[in-house]
Amino acid sequence: MDTLSLPYERKACQKRLDFFYRQPNPLTSFEQWQKFIHDDLQNMTRALLRREHARLKLRLLYDEKPASWFIERFEKIGALLK
Repeated sequence: MDTLSLPYERKACQKRLDFFYRQPNPLTSFEQWQKFIHDDLQNMTRALLRREHARLKLRLLYDEKPASWFIERFEKIGALLK
């Protein structure tokens, strides 16, 4: 039996993934919207970009089916760090 098929198990797994990195909700604030479209990356220092990249890497390592937003952000930050 797949334990992740139980609703409370899926919710617990999602909470753990969100601990590493949560996808922004663009409807809650302008800052969240900027993060959602990756406009916030231009104002980040190199140290913040490295931290953001590391957190995303953890999220992608443990997420079996990551949203395309996570992959896109990971690639954009990687390009900025080169």
